[in-house]
Amino acid sequence: MKKCVLILICCLLIVSSVGCSKSPAAEYPVYDANASVSAISSQVVASNSKYELSWDENAYCVLLKDLQTGMIWSNIPYEYLLEGGTSANVNSTINIWTVNMENLSWESFRGYTDAVQNGKVACEKIGNGVRVTYYFENVEIAIPVNYVLNGDSLDVTLDVKGVSEGSRFKLVSVSVAPFLCSANNENEGSYLFIPSGSGGLMYTTELGGSRKYTGDIYGKDLSYTCPDVLTDSEAIRLPVFGVKNGEKAMLCVMKDGAESAVIEAEAGNSRTGYSTVYPTYYIRGYDTFSTDKSNFAVLGGSDYNVTSTARIDVNPTLSYFPLTGEDADYNGMAKCYRNYLETSGSLVKTKADANSYGLTILGGAQVTDSFLGIPHDSTVVATTFEQAKEIVSQLLENSESKPMVRLLGFGDRGVNPGKLAGGFSFSSLYGSNAQRLDLEAYCSSQGISLFSDFDLVRFNRSGNGISSLSSSAKSATQRKVVSYPFGTPQREYKKQYSYNLLQRSELKAVAEKLLNVADKKSISGISLTTLGHLAYSDFSDVAYAVKGNTQTEVMAVIQSLAQGGHAVAGGPNSYSAAASAVVFDVPTDNGGHYSLDAQIPFYEMVFRGSKPIFGESVNVADDIDRAVLRNLAYGANLSFSVLYEYNTDFTETDMVYPGMGAYKLYACDFNETAQFIRETLDKYSALYKKIGDAGIVRYTMLSDNVTETVFDNGVTLYVNHSKTTAESPVGELAGFEVKY
Repeated sequence: MKKCVLILICCLLIVSSVGCSKSPAAEYPVYDANASVSAISSQVVASNSKYELSWDENAYCVLLKDLQTGMIWSNIPYEYLLEGGTSANVNSTINIWTVNMENLSWESFRGYTDAVQNGKVACEKIGNGVRVTYYFENVEIAIPVNYVLNGDSLDVTLDVKGVSEGSRFKLVSVSVAPFLCSANNENEGSYLFIPSGSGGLMYTTELGGSRKYTGDIYGKDLSYTCPDVLTDSEAIRLPVFGVKNGEKAMLCVMKDGAESAVIEAEAGNSRTGYSTVYPTYYIRGYDTFSTDKSNFAVLGGSDYNVTSTARIDVNPTLSYFPLTGEDADYNGMAKCYRNYLETSGSLVKTKADANSYGLTILGGAQVTDSFLGIPHDSTVVATTFEQAKEIVSQLLENSESKPMVRLLGFGDRGVNPGKLAGGFSFSSLYGSNAQRLDLEAYCSSQGISLFSDFDLVRFNRSGNGISSLSSSAKSATQRKVVSYPFGTPQREYKKQYSYNLLQRSELKAVAEKLLNVADKKSISGISLTTLGHLAYSDFSDVAYAVKGNTQTEVMAVIQSLAQGGHAVAGGPNSYSAAASAVVFDVPTDNGGHYSLDAQIPFYEMVFRGSKPIFGESVNVADDIDRAVLRNLAYGANLSFSVLYEYNTDFTETDMVYPGMGAYKLYACDFNETAQFIRETLDKYSALYKKIGDAGIVRYTMLSDNVTETVFDNGVTLYVNHSKTTAESPVGELAGFEVKY
């Protein structure tokens, strides 16, 4: 009986998913059990002046050879191949997860045991490479993968559109080339590079046992039925990962479909002897279906993962770049990714005062109060336009540094979601339009860039053509996505601050409306904090399944605003950062995940020198001294968040901009923070002048507490990140001292 109810639930959800989709469900290829499995012999399938790509018919793998150094990379570790290893783990060049449509259970299968050993792998030559199709006969799923030599990279494309399936099992996810970025645990100095936050390393040593890491590209999918959780962990902002393996290294750039993937890594695995990092692409989205015991007595009250019928509509491509010599480390990886962004034309370069700092001014917040026991919401003002002008003018007095100002939360409900984009207006609570224009004029006269922030993602009220009923994104189970924060430090759900996510198909029209509003209201700069921070699926249209097309759409929005004559300040996700003129909230920490052994400024090494980048606000950091020093060592310009006057009513809110809960608002009181801001700017003004807008050439951890940052204008910076005295190449450094 339980099995029948499960099937009924699954069928009902599938019908709902197909019926509600705006794009017709695709007719996917049907698995052919009688398909011929042809193969080619071992041979060179492509070559150019630098590399040679070969197919190995015995191991069913590709080998990429550097013609100058003779070094070889393979999707099965090359030295392991020479030893004739037969591990089902290491020899698997592809792994999958499937959903059994009869009982909704998920099952995993390895390419080696479930395809290769069964002789069910087809191979054929294609232009500059080879196409390999893996037949998982037991679950009737076939997956084509193309390996192509493309200039300086090996491009691996997962042909999702060519995947064929039977009726009983459906494909959920695919792990591609799990050992192409791997290192032998015994290779001294080897590590995995993980782009968590600013960047992290996992050393391959087996000391301490195996350690694992999993992270969603661009952060957790907000359409998944789960409340927000404010933690110290950092999202993955860049679609890259890599490995240093002895004297060689490899960087992978996830070109297409990165938003639908997670990065998985394991270091110090004593069973295989290898450490590895690789991507897993979710081909279908899923959501959790909860059954209540009173309504589903047979099921007894349980949670089930229910997958969408729709597959992602893009074929993900991975570009693997071999690195040798002095580039065979994380510094070389950052250089490689920066060159990739420049060559692809996606990296917008802008100039600004190198001695500038970021200043986020918070307008107000929605709070919940009660009258005669009846709860009601109201918006409490933290800063008016006139007070914002006063804050800026006070900070300009006797200071050589100038801020780049971001107005955040000046809409209908302040920093909390209300109407989309704050109603595409500024609330009269913060002053008149004339006072806002006076602030614009003052900043312009002082050579200060002013950005007004608009939330194009979250809303909880209808208005301006956006309906909370019909304009909301849908989850994989076709439920309207509703999110709400997890309050800190009380550790409770804040359901009164719930919000919806904009239906992705409406983003273009919303951006056009914002452009018209900016023209009419003389808004000089536009900030898109949430759009550049957050990524989510919308299963009302198959084009947006599993966060699909996020990168393409957001970059198009930013480009349209820039072409309309408005400077754009973006969030830290790579596509937003690359396309924007300015980047706020640049990560200066890797999140402290237990598996990460060291943190590096990979993010800053990529973007510094191309545009102004401002770190996360240091005055709200848990350890302010160390937060300031990380910004200095990483080359991120300092940033602060302020409000004119703190109101104790703010303890009744918890929905501020991503990464900062209401419990930190007390640290933003300008009256309490102004002196700290002035002193910090004065202390490090000379340093920021010295490094100017230079990029970072090399970053080195000289010891546990001392770092060396080399800039491309010749400046070398040494930072002692501890409060105790330490030695450095330029002599003794006192606690928290910097020298350059």
